[in-house]
Amino acid sequence: MDCSEAERTRTITKSSRHKEMSLDSACPTGDAGEGGNYLERGENGDAFHHAEVTYLPLAAAQRGMWVGEKIGPADAIYNLAEYAEIRGDINEALFISALGQVAAEAESTRVQIVETQDGPRQQISPYYRGDFPLVDFSDDPEPHVSAQVWMHKEFSRPLDLAADLLWRCALIKLGPQHYYWYHRVHHVVLDGYGGGLLTRRLADIYNALVAGVPVPPHSFLPLAKQLEIEQRYHESSRYQRDQQYWKQHLQGIPEAKSLSRGGERSGGLRRSSGYLDAQRVSVLKDLGQQAGGSLPQVLIALLASYYYRMSGEDDLVFGMPVSARVSREQRAIPAMMANAVSIRLALNEQTTFVDLIGQVASTVRSSLRHQQYRYEELRRDLGLLEGGRQISWFGVNIEPFDYDLHFGGHRCEMHNLSNGTVEDLTIFVYDRGNGEKLRIDLDANPALYSQAELDGHRDRLLTLIDKLMVTPEASLATLVWLGDEERRRQLRDWNDTDQALPEIDFIQLFERQAMRTPNAPAISCGEQGLTYSQLNTRANVKARQLLAQGIDSSCRVAVAMDRTCSLLVVLLAIQKTGAAYLPLDPSAPAERLAMILEEGQVDLLVSSGSLAQSLPGVACPVVTVEELLESQGMISVSNLRDAELPSPIGPSSTAYIIYTSGSTGRPKGVMISRRNLLNFLSAMRAELNISPSDKVLALTTVAFDIAALELYLPLLVGASIELVDRDVARDPAALSERILQRGVSVVQATPSHWQALVDDYPQCLSNLRALVGGEALPGPLAKKMTELTSTPVVNLYGPTETTVWSSVMTLSGADLDSPPIGRPLWNTQLHVLDGNRQLLPVGAVGELYIGGAGVAQGYFNRPELTAERFVPNPFAGGKLYRTGDLVRWREDGVLEYLGRNDFQIKVRGFRVEAGEIEAALQRCEGVRQAAVMLKQDPRGDGRLVAYLVADTNADGKQLESGTLRETLQQRLPDYMVPAMYVALDELPLNVNGKVDRKALPDPQWQARQQYVAPRTELESTLAAMWAEIFALDRVGIHDSFFDLGGDSLAAAKMVARLREQLGRQIPLAAVFQASTIAELAQQVEQHLEADPLATVLPLNSGGSGAPLFCVHPIIGLAWGFAGIGPYLDDGVPLYGLQAIGLRGEETLPQSMSEVASLYVEQLRQVQAAGPYRLLGWSMGGIIAHEMARCLREKGEEVEFLAILDAYPFAEGKPMERRSDSQLAINTLEFLGLDSSNPPDSMVSLTDRLCREYDILNMPMVRDIQQVNPAILEHVGRVLNNNVKLLRSYEPKHADVDILFVEATATSRADLLQHSPAVWQQFGRSLEVHQIDCHHQALLDPSQLTELGPLVATSLAAAEGRRQS
Repeated sequence: MDCSEAERTRTITKSSRHKEMSLDSACPTGDAGEGGNYLERGENGDAFHHAEVTYLPLAAAQRGMWVGEKIGPADAIYNLAEYAEIRGDINEALFISALGQVAAEAESTRVQIVETQDGPRQQISPYYRGDFPLVDFSDDPEPHVSAQVWMHKEFSRPLDLAADLLWRCALIKLGPQHYYWYHRVHHVVLDGYGGGLLTRRLADIYNALVAGVPVPPHSFLPLAKQLEIEQRYHESSRYQRDQQYWKQHLQGIPEAKSLSRGGERSGGLRRSSGYLDAQRVSVLKDLGQQAGGSLPQVLIALLASYYYRMSGEDDLVFGMPVSARVSREQRAIPAMMANAVSIRLALNEQTTFVDLIGQVASTVRSSLRHQQYRYEELRRDLGLLEGGRQISWFGVNIEPFDYDLHFGGHRCEMHNLSNGTVEDLTIFVYDRGNGEKLRIDLDANPALYSQAELDGHRDRLLTLIDKLMVTPEASLATLVWLGDEERRRQLRDWNDTDQALPEIDFIQLFERQAMRTPNAPAISCGEQGLTYSQLNTRANVKARQLLAQGIDSSCRVAVAMDRTCSLLVVLLAIQKTGAAYLPLDPSAPAERLAMILEEGQVDLLVSSGSLAQSLPGVACPVVTVEELLESQGMISVSNLRDAELPSPIGPSSTAYIIYTSGSTGRPKGVMISRRNLLNFLSAMRAELNISPSDKVLALTTVAFDIAALELYLPLLVGASIELVDRDVARDPAALSERILQRGVSVVQATPSHWQALVDDYPQCLSNLRALVGGEALPGPLAKKMTELTSTPVVNLYGPTETTVWSSVMTLSGADLDSPPIGRPLWNTQLHVLDGNRQLLPVGAVGELYIGGAGVAQGYFNRPELTAERFVPNPFAGGKLYRTGDLVRWREDGVLEYLGRNDFQIKVRGFRVEAGEIEAALQRCEGVRQAAVMLKQDPRGDGRLVAYLVADTNADGKQLESGTLRETLQQRLPDYMVPAMYVALDELPLNVNGKVDRKALPDPQWQARQQYVAPRTELESTLAAMWAEIFALDRVGIHDSFFDLGGDSLAAAKMVARLREQLGRQIPLAAVFQASTIAELAQQVEQHLEADPLATVLPLNSGGSGAPLFCVHPIIGLAWGFAGIGPYLDDGVPLYGLQAIGLRGEETLPQSMSEVASLYVEQLRQVQAAGPYRLLGWSMGGIIAHEMARCLREKGEEVEFLAILDAYPFAEGKPMERRSDSQLAINTLEFLGLDSSNPPDSMVSLTDRLCREYDILNMPMVRDIQQVNPAILEHVGRVLNNNVKLLRSYEPKHADVDILFVEATATSRADLLQHSPAVWQQFGRSLEVHQIDCHHQALLDPSQLTELGPLVATSLAAAEGRRQS
């Protein structure tokens, strides 16, 4: 190249800061050297003008990088960049000429990646298409800063793989004897090892040119050789051995952990740097020699120690980049060949740093022997490709390359600028082999780590290194490395929560509020409500009644009641006596309730009349709230005086005992003191600032401790409570409607509950203050809620053992991405401790221990378990509760929740011990072993999955999911019943012989039956809905909702959408009665077609056998008979006969014989001829008997007549001679209901019976009211008429066999001939069966388990007699 050519191609860019020029502007006279022919120079004299472009497939390492760029963040950096700082004279022209020769020798410098019909290809140009600029900053005031800005801008620029230069260098001049050689390459064409090859070759060429000696030949091999070696490897047995090694080595690895605050990963790069001086390096080398490890292995052990202490992972896995060059040929190819191997280390409380060095040395040596097996293939083998899962998010990169380089006799120092975007956190250590200091870079994803957080990690790492060098023989787990300043921050600054509490307790605060605002509404439930004065006076009366029954502060009173205003009255009354209440969920299985009552050793059980008979038998006395109401007499309504209390009440008296799931299979009772409760309510009052104008929704069962906030906090500030029943709480549509109609302003719910509202009823959130707790709050849900609500979302955290909530966080900004659990409440201390109960630094993962005024008294009658979980507080007096929750501090004193350290699970806010479910499973027939895990379904929702090993004698039916689910529903609450059941030959075990839960396979979230396509529009609608709910491609009409992973919340969500689409009320129970699309579609169609007020109501019209007709009770409705259907043979249709007049017809029947004749006429439109089957409950039994007599007179056969607990009136006591008030009493007695506090009119009687039959809360009634607002008036009119019909009726003999079912727990009235034997004179024969329940409970689900099979068996027997 001559100067005229250099002048022609010169490009000079000038600015006030620097000038940039090509080789030509710096070229002296004469040639630039033999390496100067690397540029294309016009049409003449171009040595490469006729050379062809070469195309090669991508190597395996390049494919992974190429795919990563295609699908990764747009701002991701894939460029590697560094610079060599040279102090001394540099011949600029020769240096750039040397770069040109490197480009001519190494094909990777001339590669671009192009996309062809055959996929991506390496396009190798015969010449380097760019130039090598000389960038001169020597005139700048701060040349180093200017150079850094220039380099950063250059390597941060995204590259077009097909058009841009993927390898680029520049010579940067800072002064007469001060240069930077800048070296940047896209990672897809070159790795760090390859970059080192080029760097050393550059030095060789330049030094030869400067010395004027021949340049030594290069030893680079072409890129095609890399592909050839790769192919040989894949076809070799070594490939198979490597694959097998890694699959075994990484079997059962833990889920990849991160030290970040969470969030969506981005591109870019964040770095924090530190140094280890030469003295420290020397100490580390000596340690390595003693422990049998090299310096790089010692450095790896240091970084592993840090990851271990910060993450708490004793099964530690991290990635380590390797060159993947195991042969001499591979080491001669500058290319992208790098791989990552996974270093897996086993640590425990005894592991020392010296031990770890030895383990690292051994593990690294083994890993390097198998380093060719690609990381991408290993992720595929381990099933981690889906969802971007990784083997580990931690990375360690020790760069021991020999960078002791000289350019023209001048030493240079290498400086790394970029290793590209990292997905999480990788720590680099650069060992230049010069015996001087080591540089440490912490490279992090900027979306996951702030600069302050990253600098904190750097400082803690350097502190840990100093500690380890001093005490290498000490246990890593017991190493104390928290500085005094950080210790002060944690113990004092972040836990400075001391606040004075009132001298009086919650009950007295409520009583004062009742005096201040006596007429303000305190609580409403449906149409009922109480003012503060009414609530307080009724609680006072109930408290005195309880005292009269011997209840005092030493007692425990169980409460199992309907969700009405009386529930709160009773809870307050118990606390006024000083006793502890033990709340029960009446819907829980009887077996579980019995277990809790036995464990709790209760002195009294308070229940509702409609529930008392369905509860399990208990040894203690039982009283209903109705009985308390009837016996209140002239009891004082004033507040209780101390003199009335048999024993004093103090702050340490137990307020309530909440039973939670127990790992042994038995629930455990948490004892909360009155001071615990007072502190909690005082803290939440200060935190939430609820005002008297607020209306707080109470939707949580009292058996879940968070109900305390909903029921008690409003009473301290004069706010009102809107109490909803279980049906409304479970139904998002009804719940949304209640929130809007009642003007609710504050709602506390679990994320699962909120998700259902956000998805389908977002409008109800617009004016709410949203409180979320009970389980981890997902970021997307938090963001959506924030968009919908007018005030910030409040995230709450706390175990039952520390009184409801212990920390709080009002969410905004970046906290919405991964919501933290916040800071401690009043008088609460939060500590993040390691396994030795030592404080951990910011960012380190440890177990959360909670101290302070919220810590419970312990577990009732479980001293060993109490001692295990409630431990001495080493930082202050009292106890700490060890939560088992994994957390870490943020730099700002906020806690982040990370999961559990045991097998406890949170489901819909309820704390669940896997052991309790496993114990219940192992009691199921055919199950030998069981394990339960919480797994994420395709939509990201947590579902319980049961893994089962069958008994050798088990049959297939016993392990069917439907059979197991049905059995567990009798033993466990619905939220503890697994959604999926996976059969295994054996449960996987770890090296200690315990169940390896990490190795349990993910369930197949897919349809299990052979696919059958929808046949109708409704089936298509349901199939599309289910496919969306379960994130499946398709769902067949015979797939089970529950086998797909559905639960009650998912069912409620689906039914809500179905109601919206169809515009009709669909009962939630339909999903549980018909679990497949085909079955559900049939039920829905029947429901849509059926008139719920028709005289003949089809309850199950399928089947071709003789139907069973069920006659209504006195209320006139026959809906309750639907529960009998599941017990009947498939061929038996089921119909209900309902009263005429429910639609408002003017003419009503005037006699019982007229009723019977009308019903027979309707019945014969369904079944023209006998044999007929009749069943009647209560008044319906008397009507059914009269119908049977009528049919027999017409010559028809009646093969079955069942009378359910119905009795004729006593002779000489006809009702027609009595007054209306007396008739009301007689009606109650006829129904077996308490009549000691009777209604004063027939209208009042109608209201009472509507409540008794729960008419007002039936979803179908609410639906009917929308089109027929007078339905309740019509029901009242029918009821009044039915009472009149019973006044004068006396049964006559019918030629039929009678099956009589007696409810033995019903009180007897002299008005009735209260004996089944009375029916002997009115039939051909009489068979009596007894069921131990109240008259009104006969059709309850708990009694149907006995009544249903009895009816089915009797029908079959009747049919058998007829056929014989």
